[in-house]
Amino acid sequence: MKKLITYFILAIIVLIVFIYRKDITTYITNNIIKQEVQEELKFNEYSKKKNYEYVQITNNLSVTSKDKIKNIFYTILDSGIKSFSFYCDTKYKNCNNDIKEFFKDSLKYIIMIVIILFLVICVVSFHQVMGPSMNKTLSEGDVVLVNKFIYKFRKITRNEIVVLKHDEKLLIKRIVGLPGESVAYNNNILYINGKGYNEKFVSSKTDDFDIKDLGYETIPDDYYLVLGDNRANSMDSRDFGLVKKSDIVGKASVRIWPLNKIKFVK
Repeated sequence: MKKLITYFILAIIVLIVFIYRKDITTYITNNIIKQEVQEELKFNEYSKKKNYEYVQITNNLSVTSKDKIKNIFYTILDSGIKSFSFYCDTKYKNCNNDIKEFFKDSLKYIIMIVIILFLVICVVSFHQVMGPSMNKTLSEGDVVLVNKFIYKFRKITRNEIVVLKHDEKLLIKRIVGLPGESVAYNNNILYINGKGYNEKFVSSKTDDFDIKDLGYETIPDDYYLVLGDNRANSMDSRDFGLVKKSDIVGKASVRIWPLNKIKFVK
């Protein structure tokens, strides 16, 4: 999961660099030119001490080297922390303007990245299915989109597939028992409060089980019974007990990988 987020952020950074590659190249070129001009200014100052003639830096200016040095000095004082550039060819633009335009154009992408990160951290996440416990609904390696916000607005309902935390790991299971219910399996049939239910999504036989085996007559408030669809090969509430609501990360909403199997998860 962390690798997916890292790759996603790196892809966005590469995209921004690709879009503004010309601006970045211009910025680097301008800084090289600035260094060359500064070296030439030093040479001109040296020539002045030796009574050599002043060398004009550009063909577009008619002021003396002394005036140029003064102007550059005053420019540094006035601009403060802002950098400056002096170009030998009129085809180059002012470096400060390039930087301002770069960040101005990048602002919308930065805002977009912040929004995406907020969504990933607070609203949605991705989870990769590990193991065969959800066969045939979900297979190992499938990636699902997890809605982490939905249960802040409504209650968890039966048969929803959820991602939950257990022993510092994330598991994906199906909600079978809700708070206040007594749950039992007998002859591969689910009984809730004594009423039988048909489970169409189960891929293997469910051994006899009763909520009393976990020490409860009914499921307490804010607790849930979760099982894998592949009952014969699933570590779930029959092994580690009921799950707290606070340990449920969110609802698995859409399978997004593999691409040829994109669909809503039910």
